[in-house]
Amino acid sequence: MAAVTMAMVASAAMTEAEAQTQETRTGGVGNTVGWPVYDRCESGSVIVGFVIRSGTLLDAVQPLCDRVRPDRTGLQGTPVALRMLGGEGGSLQRMHCAAGYAVTQLNVFVDENIRGNGQDLSPAVNHIRMTCARIPTMDDAYEVTHGVSGRHSSNRRVDCPGGQWATGIEVMFGDHRLAGRPAVVDSIGLFCRPLPPRLVAGPGTSIPPAWELSDRPGELSRPIVIRPQGQSETPPAPQAQTRTVLLSTDVYNSPGGNRIGVVQAGTTVTLAEPCRADNWCRIRTGQLPDGWVYSGPDYNSLGI
Repeated sequence: MAAVTMAMVASAAMTEAEAQTQETRTGGVGNTVGWPVYDRCESGSVIVGFVIRSGTLLDAVQPLCDRVRPDRTGLQGTPVALRMLGGEGGSLQRMHCAAGYAVTQLNVFVDENIRGNGQDLSPAVNHIRMTCARIPTMDDAYEVTHGVSGRHSSNRRVDCPGGQWATGIEVMFGDHRLAGRPAVVDSIGLFCRPLPPRLVAGPGTSIPPAWELSDRPGELSRPIVIRPQGQSETPPAPQAQTRTVLLSTDVYNSPGGNRIGVVQAGTTVTLAEPCRADNWCRIRTGQLPDGWVYSGPDYNSLGI
């Protein structure tokens, strides 16, 4: 698994404009000297764990992201790994939330008393613990850690604000490399965002990502119903069409059927439905039962 190198820093995901919406950047815990690298879950996903490289210090960290179900009842259960951020030392370990849980907090343990090559070195992260909370209510939470060696001298928590979930990480690394030591994670912080709005498919619809929301994302006290773009919540009722009879004409009980009456020129009638291709039109007069009249090129009784 390739680690991030200095040449990859320029490709960090900070330029993704969409990721900035409603996003909180916690800032990092540890040594702030080094090269910053960032990575985020795709929109609609949250962090559910990490693959890490660890020895006496935390060498590198790789977020695992899972997509939130459209109805926000849990997660899809298909985690996707982002980039490995940090150095190349240490052994691989994996820490993962239980199904239906995602990360809201890190507890970062820092070693501030590091010596190497006969000199005091800057602080670096020894290990992390993550808090996993249940999607979407956060009514249950617990802490997960990885195997630890070495030591730490302090720790501090990195918290997502209330109602937000970890969706990306910010890592500083490389300061130890300047001192002739392997690169390790000097500090780590989170990017946090709220869950996406709850989507509920309307009758006869599914939930493709291109469909629009029927409410603003901030109003989550009730489910947000989706509909195809351009379709209003309640289809407008068809407008009844009225016509003034131009030529007096017979009225029939069916197209070409039995005559039931006559409508005189100047009478206003209502079309009960669009005229048929064979030029028969069903009308309502208020004086006769609904009936049919002919209105075609050879005798255009209704001016259609």
